Amino acid sequence: MNPQQHQGDFGEAVVRAFCIAAGFNLARYDVDDGIDFVITKRDRKHRRAPCIEVQVKSCSTLVERNGCWPYALDADAFEQLSDEDPVGPPQYLLLVRVPPDSEKFADPTDSGPGFNAPIYWMSLKGMGDGRRNTSSRTISVPRANLLTQEVLIKLFEEAAEDDRRRRYGDGGGGSR
Repeated sequence: MNPQQHQGDFGEAVVRAFCIAAGFNLARYDVDDGIDFVITKRDRKHRRAPCIEVQVKSCSTLVERNGCWPYALDADAFEQLSDEDPVGPPQYLLLVRVPPDSEKFADPTDSGPGFNAPIYWMSLKGMGDGRRNTSSRTISVPRANLLTQEVLIKLFEEAAEDDRRRRYGDGGGGSR
């Protein structure tokens, strides 16, 4: 298997396993438009099932600088994620830090297959400056933005609140 494809597939699998373990649903669009997954959760509190969209990137050579992971994001991905769409769901970059050696991707223990791949998140909304770069833009993903179940729930709750505001206006108006 191509090592870059293996790394990318592993990164997406880690995100998928994490979200499922946290009780969320994932879907993939039929046409690749720069978004890897739509994450949603339908329950009694969220009958309309608001969602967030994510693009998953993986890297085995991240070097921390000033509390951040500098990452060269391709220009198309940067444009997609930095767009300020007032009606679409929130979009996030999920950066999976994978070991350089693919044999270390999974570290099985008695308690299960421990994935050696933390996930970091970042919103790029509004970061676009109108300059079109032909290759990549280096972004700084804060190391503090470790994706946890609590963080995923918070991002989802914010998406649900934004959805309610768009539907009912800032005053609420809808049942909560």
